[in-house]
Amino acid sequence: MKIPRCPPDIWQIIDQRGHEWREAARDSAYLSFIAEQEQNHYRHWDKIRHVARGQGLDPELAWSLIKFSRLGQSRTTPFQGLTGEKVRYATPDTVVRELHLLDQQTAGRIAADTDGLPTGVERERVILRSLTEEAIASSLLEGAATTRHEAKEMLRTNRRPRSRGERMVLNNYRAMLYVRAHRDQRLTPALLLELQEILTTGTLDDPDQAGRFRTDADTVDIADAYGETLFVPPPAAELPHRLDTICAFANEPNKDEHFIHPVVRACLLHFQMSVDHPFCDGNGRTARAVFYLYLLRHGYWLFEFMPVSTLIRESPSRYAKSFLYAETDDYDATYFLHYNMTIFQRARQQLLEHIERRVTEQRLAVHMFDADPSLNLRQRQLLLKAMKSADRVVTIESHAADYQVSYQTARNDLLNLSSRGYLRKFKAGKQYQFVQGARLAELSETR
Repeated sequence: MKIPRCPPDIWQIIDQRGHEWREAARDSAYLSFIAEQEQNHYRHWDKIRHVARGQGLDPELAWSLIKFSRLGQSRTTPFQGLTGEKVRYATPDTVVRELHLLDQQTAGRIAADTDGLPTGVERERVILRSLTEEAIASSLLEGAATTRHEAKEMLRTNRRPRSRGERMVLNNYRAMLYVRAHRDQRLTPALLLELQEILTTGTLDDPDQAGRFRTDADTVDIADAYGETLFVPPPAAELPHRLDTICAFANEPNKDEHFIHPVVRACLLHFQMSVDHPFCDGNGRTARAVFYLYLLRHGYWLFEFMPVSTLIRESPSRYAKSFLYAETDDYDATYFLHYNMTIFQRARQQLLEHIERRVTEQRLAVHMFDADPSLNLRQRQLLLKAMKSADRVVTIESHAADYQVSYQTARNDLLNLSSRGYLRKFKAGKQYQFVQGARLAELSETR
């Protein structure tokens, strides 16, 4: 990955080209360019220089005006970059718009749509499925050598992992469950250690690196696929102070006079955890777990349904560049915020589409088998899936995992369907498996 060029020093530009700079600051072409960039984008010098030149503007003057405007709108945080720079951020229109929609749909439209979101056991099932997707995507993002299908099958059937990649997925899943269970706990270095240990146990070349912070004896550099060093974390001796700052930032009350939107604060925690890189391995996964922990603690239950890492994995280079842009531009974390808002926007849309599909499927499952009222909702939903896919294989274990019921309940569901011809039972080794039966095949043909 190509490291972005560091932007020019705007104060040097203003000092050396003061008259030109003041003229540009009154030029409608420059003013229109700045307004368009700040309203719809948050571009780095690496891109601004090309876009400005393409519009006939002087890149340095355009950049210095944009940067000057950003400095006037930015806020500092207690966090530090590698050499003591204060991490800062701004909330441009694109960020504010997405924060508004997240708030509105978390407490408004989705929460009020009782026919849309599942409740009770069904809600838990959907959440656990989302956590499964998050665990898989987060692991694949970190280089787990497995496939999504194999990983999902492992979690569904509760079988033991067969490879290091599958163990990474299982660890991620357990960490997400841990986050749900400990959402009300204060963030502490001990909690961070516990999270990292859950995430990395059984996946490291050196098992001693699980459950401990890195030391000066550890060499931890971030490189791209070609071996080029992208990032060298701060010295290990600074970690105690840096981690205390992270925990204090996560635990402090969000007072009116220093209010930071909870989603912004969660993103800043994610960002700084990645900058400080407190562990030898598992830093990205731990940072994303802290992000979820903070949001769930502050009532953003919507994120339980949003496997964010799935979307990050579709374009990991953009995720990495959001950090590099911030690092090369005086630790302006707005690049990371802006990137995350684009991910949240897509995740929200996918969630709404998923809810609509779930509602349609549930209503169809209820009415499809009206002639047989003895079927429970689990059985109806299972039969609907089996009707769509004649070669779909179901086991007692997978049915229990899918619907969060006991083994005996799942067994009763499947044996009942088998005895009535909806499913066909056969034995594979020591395990019973079920596929579409003759009665269901007939229903499929007459549908």
